[in-house]
Amino acid sequence: MIKLWEEICYHLKDVPSACREELYEQKIIQSLEKLGWSRYVQEIVLKQKIRIGSCNRIIPDIIVTRLDNSEAFVIEVKRPSIDIRNQSHQDQLLSYMRQLKLDFGLLIGNKIELYYDGKFNQTDDPALLIEIDISKTDANGLIFVEMFKKELFSYQSLEVFAKNKLEEIALKAKKEKLKEKLNSTDYQNRIMQLIIGDLEEEKFNMKTIEEVLKEFTISVREKINQKQFASKLTRSDIQNIGPNSNILAEEEIKEKISDLVKRNMDFVINYCNKTDELSNLLLKEYSKRKFDINYPFFKRISKDAPKQDRYWKKKYMIQGGYYVATSEWFKDSIPLFKAYLKEIIEGI
Repeated sequence: MIKLWEEICYHLKDVPSACREELYEQKIIQSLEKLGWSRYVQEIVLKQKIRIGSCNRIIPDIIVTRLDNSEAFVIEVKRPSIDIRNQSHQDQLLSYMRQLKLDFGLLIGNKIELYYDGKFNQTDDPALLIEIDISKTDANGLIFVEMFKKELFSYQSLEVFAKNKLEEIALKAKKEKLKEKLNSTDYQNRIMQLIIGDLEEEKFNMKTIEEVLKEFTISVREKINQKQFASKLTRSDIQNIGPNSNILAEEEIKEKISDLVKRNMDFVINYCNKTDELSNLLLKEYSKRKFDINYPFFKRISKDAPKQDRYWKKKYMIQGGYYVATSEWFKDSIPLFKAYLKEIIEGI
């Protein structure tokens, strides 16, 4: 299976990204033939004109049929330079799926996407079940081969896969909704009121309670583990993380500090969203001590605020508010910022 997926990647990558769609279609047909489908016996049908009603017709790029000549799945092809997540491409595939009464369709361009529009899908739009990078290292490629290899192809198996995937997607959505609720200001306030109520029952004076609580930050936040956090690191970052290493290789020391900070901003924001670090990065003294810069790392602004002096234009959403990051960095800040990134990971 691995060798077969690697061979498919070879065919689909063996074209310029801006090649004509017709050329890419031929590479996809080669890949389907590697999976066991035959154009010779018309299991692979290219550009078939199908009449819809008295005066309309559709021309799907590729239809793959089964031994009984019934359609198995339809493929919409886009050349590799086009972003296939464009809604119009999805709509076109959905139109073919519904006109042909097919539950499954593939959108193939710079990636491979499997869509489902069968009985388990409770939404108006087709459900994206799986997205596959055309890369030898993408484990989803093996799933693709197992599902669409002719000798293994089974509509029942695809339906089971779709049902399980939709349950997984629904569970993930519920979890995200619950996380959003737990992280909301309203929920934090409710927790604080519960604490105050409990302390009042223990006969503590309200004034005393309020004074003491001013010295505490009480919050609910999602746990973060090193594996989850490090998953966003670039390949060069991962290769250079070690017990005594910095995040970035020493040969990158000449990289502009501004580029270094911007490139790793997602790590900092992710950490701020899951810890109390944001309050520190709003402080001038802390930022000076950590990075040897003269302005707070972050500055809170309104959504429509104009560009701030000494700060980059881009606005970041952190813990429900809008922030900008300082643009005032110096070469001496490079090792300090690298050490900070390492500290974040090791401190999780």
